Amino acid sequence: EDPRRLLDALPRIDAVEMEHHGEEALCCGSPGFIHCDGWSRRLQRRRLDEARSAGAQTLVSTCPKCLIHFACAQEEDRGRGDERTMALKDLTVLTAERLLPGAARQQVPPQHGGDR
Repeated sequence: EDPRRLLDALPRIDAVEMEHHGEEALCCGSPGFIHCDGWSRRLQRRRLDEARSAGAQTLVSTCPKCLIHFACAQEEDRGRGDERTMALKDLTVLTAERLLPGAARQQVPPQHGGDR
């Protein structure tokens, strides 16, 4: 529940819950970065549809694997003529964007000094 509390605390965020959330949440359906089959694709599309049905404009996740698989599913759908797309965002990146506008586009300079 910590990610939800963080979303609720961020400025300019109107978080919505999908049908399956919390302990009932669905994953992207691909264990690790392997075995993304037809079953996994159906689960990914179902999850994206749930987000759209909830009125979300962006699907936020803490899992890089899920973000990659959701992006891949959307790309595959576009190849089939389905132009519906949803922005996908890592929670850490979203947090940085909301707390430090422009920070996600800037390169952080290396730290100098100290015992390295």
